[in-house]
Amino acid sequence: MAPPHPTEPQERIEAMDVLRGFALLGVFSVNMLFFAQPMDLHFLRPLAEHPSPWLFGGLLWLAQGKFYGLFSFLFGLGFAVQMDRFEARSEDGPRRFRRRLWVLLGLGLAHGILIWPGDILAMYALIGFALPRFARARDREIRIWILALLGLLALGILGAGIRLVLKAHAAPQGAAQAAAAQIQQIQEGARTMTEAYREGPFPVLFRQRLRDLAGNYALTLVVSPHILALFLLGLLSARLGLQRDTPEGQCTLKRVAAWGLGLGLPLNLLTTLATVRGPLGPANPGGVMALGAFIPGSTLLCLGYASALTLALRGGLAPWLRVLAWPGRMALTCYLGHAVVFTLTFNAYGLRLYGRMGLGPALLMALGLWLILIPLCRAWLSRFRMGPAEWVWRSLTYGYAQPFLR
Repeated sequence: MAPPHPTEPQERIEAMDVLRGFALLGVFSVNMLFFAQPMDLHFLRPLAEHPSPWLFGGLLWLAQGKFYGLFSFLFGLGFAVQMDRFEARSEDGPRRFRRRLWVLLGLGLAHGILIWPGDILAMYALIGFALPRFARARDREIRIWILALLGLLALGILGAGIRLVLKAHAAPQGAAQAAAAQIQQIQEGARTMTEAYREGPFPVLFRQRLRDLAGNYALTLVVSPHILALFLLGLLSARLGLQRDTPEGQCTLKRVAAWGLGLGLPLNLLTTLATVRGPLGPANPGGVMALGAFIPGSTLLCLGYASALTLALRGGLAPWLRVLAWPGRMALTCYLGHAVVFTLTFNAYGLRLYGRMGLGPALLMALGLWLILIPLCRAWLSRFRMGPAEWVWRSLTYGYAQPFLR
């Protein structure tokens, strides 16, 4: 009997790789808000006073929260596909999947500590440990969990926003003082971050990275119900067979694309307009309320993107979209690689551009890297079976060095 092994290249599902390749562009673009300068500075002023209002507003409307959502959806879809393949090979699927997650957790922690504090891999791994519990669950149970997770998180955020709004109306002077204190705290924090990341020295930069990493992980835990719900949506989609090109699947994809884009675009526009009026919190309590609508809105738009792109891949745009499968097959390597490139660009041990580059040039840099990666990944995969990060992940998961050369 052949030893346990990961998916062979010829077994891969093209649509999933294309979606991953597309999602990388969104992730690169949104992450430039963090790489180039302190993220909170973008919200310090109303949108009309932002140096690049159209770029920033468009990024929040169309990308922020949608592409980690797309990767989350694909994570759950991939889990379902893996469980089917493990079962077909008479493997212990949940045990093998948990081992994959332990390796991903280690990679994520190394990424966050050594490279960039915006890591999400470690949190994907921790939240992913809940997935095997749903491997045998009925579809109805999964739907209930999805609605409960999204609903409770949205209501919790909405409730927090309502409390801030009521507090501001009841005590306007105290609310104004709290807003001023919040803005001052953001400005002081931004100065500290800029000095640490742009000037160093490395021990100061490293301590700042650890503080920011802890804050990032804490925030991700807050939105973990959203991530888990998207995992489960991916699992449910796989059970419906949406990854396969069937007439029934095509009809379902068309409905999801219509509802996802038709409702997701206007809902996300409304939440964007509410959240760009100032820093979320005492300075902008209405923006906190709007974040409650962001949870269903970003989920709808994420599903709309996935469905529309899958339909396009099965239509006349297929030759153009298939090139995205190359970076999609190396998504982990590309994700880690973009952090290396951009930290070297902006941090003290690189070009020291932190806080010195506008949003427009930063987004052009993100687009440029994404475009460069398409032919680079194709050239790499013409000689190697997988990306280097994927090789490490799979080798540690299966306990032996995977074949690397073609």
